[in-house]
Amino acid sequence: HLRTVPDHLKRMMLMNDPRIPSGSALVPINSFTTPTLLSRIRDSKIRKEICFEGSSLVKENLNVLDDLVDARDRLATLLGYDSYAAMDLEENMMSTQDEVSSFLCTVAGYANAKAEKEIKELGKYKKRWEDQSEPTSIEKWDVPIYTSMSRANEFSLDAAAVKEYFALEDVISGMEMICNRLFGVIFSQEHMT
Repeated sequence: HLRTVPDHLKRMMLMNDPRIPSGSALVPINSFTTPTLLSRIRDSKIRKEICFEGSSLVKENLNVLDDLVDARDRLATLLGYDSYAAMDLEENMMSTQDEVSSFLCTVAGYANAKAEKEIKELGKYKKRWEDQSEPTSIEKWDVPIYTSMSRANEFSLDAAAVKEYFALEDVISGMEMICNRLFGVIFSQEHMT
């Protein structure tokens, strides 16, 4: 199952740990590894496990998020607004929550049509890959791998080959240069003591 996983992720996996059954690996699930694994691992059951594990990482932050939402609502109320949304809209192009809702519904109408077309296309890849006679539904964990296959086919693109030209150090250096030219930002390394 790990043949298609990039080497840098394989190095992060504990495959020779005596506590792990032979032929298995301990996969670190985080915001860095999850998208890559979901787009590379061919086994749907493993992708599903990774997806659920990756999605459950945020549970510890839910209380913090609830506190933040409550705090911004209290702030809006103290400033005389009905809600945080009403306060936030004051400086935007749309002045009411109804206008925003209407706009979002319009955009959703266009986006849903395109999404349905894309899901249908991904279903074709899944049907072919999993050798199914009937198309099946596309699950959340299916999207990255079949999107990757679709793009590779559509653009004759091999993501692994393209990544050779985008070494991490080169990308960071390029981003620093762009940020410097556009915003005058200069990055410097801080050593932790």
